[in-house]
Amino acid sequence: MFKFIKEIDNSSEAKEEKSIESFKRVEPTADFSVEDSMSFWDDELNAKYQEYEEKYSEYLTEIYNRSEDEFDYNNEVDDELKDYVSKFESENWSQLNDGEKKDAIKDTMSCIAKDLDLLTIPKLKFYKDGVGPDGYYNSYNNHLNINIEKTFLSDSKELLNTLVHELRHAFQHERANMLETKEDALFRCNMDNYIVPEKTFYAYESQYVEVDARAYADAFIKSYEEAAI
Repeated sequence: MFKFIKEIDNSSEAKEEKSIESFKRVEPTADFSVEDSMSFWDDELNAKYQEYEEKYSEYLTEIYNRSEDEFDYNNEVDDELKDYVSKFESENWSQLNDGEKKDAIKDTMSCIAKDLDLLTIPKLKFYKDGVGPDGYYNSYNNHLNINIEKTFLSDSKELLNTLVHELRHAFQHERANMLETKEDALFRCNMDNYIVPEKTFYAYESQYVEVDARAYADAFIKSYEEAAI
C-alpha cells in the first residue's frame, strides 16, 4: 500500500498566490490600515520567496534519496488522544459500526491536527475504491480522503497510520506556504518537484515529503503503543 499527495494545481504561481492570501488573513491593528497590512505581508512574503529562490539549487540536492533514519520525532500522546486512538485497537475496532468508525476517524484527526498546530484542519472525506490507495491528501481543496471500502476491512492500525501520514502531508503543505524555516523550504522544493509513484517508485518513496510523513506516522504509532503500556 502507498499513500500520496494528489495535487491538482502544482504551479509556482498558484502556490505563491496561496501564500499571499494566507498572510492577508492577518487583521491589522491600531492605526495600521488594511492596505498597510497587505503591503507589509507582501514585502515579507517577497523577501522569503527571494531567499528561497536564491537557495533553490541547494534545496534541490537535499530532497531526494532520503531515509527515515534521518528523522527523529518524539510524539506526546495525552489521555484524550490515547482514548481516541485506542478505538483503532483491533478488538475495539471490530465492535464499531461504520458510523462509529467514521466518528473515531474524525475525532482522532481533529486531535492530531491540533498537535501539529495546523491553522486549517482538513475536511475529512470518505470514498469507496476497491483498488485505490487507503487514503490521500488533496492540497488544492484541503481534503483528507479515506478509502472506507479498503480500510474498514483491513488492519485498523494501518488505517491509523494512513490518517497520521496524510495529516503530516497537510502540515507540509501549510508550512511550505509559510517559508519560515529550512524545513518549510525543503517541503516547498519537493512539492515543486514531486515524483509520483507511477514514475519511479523508489524515487517516490525516498523523497523528502514522503520519508518525513512515514517517519512521523511511524513515530506516532510507536509513541501511542508505549503510552498504552
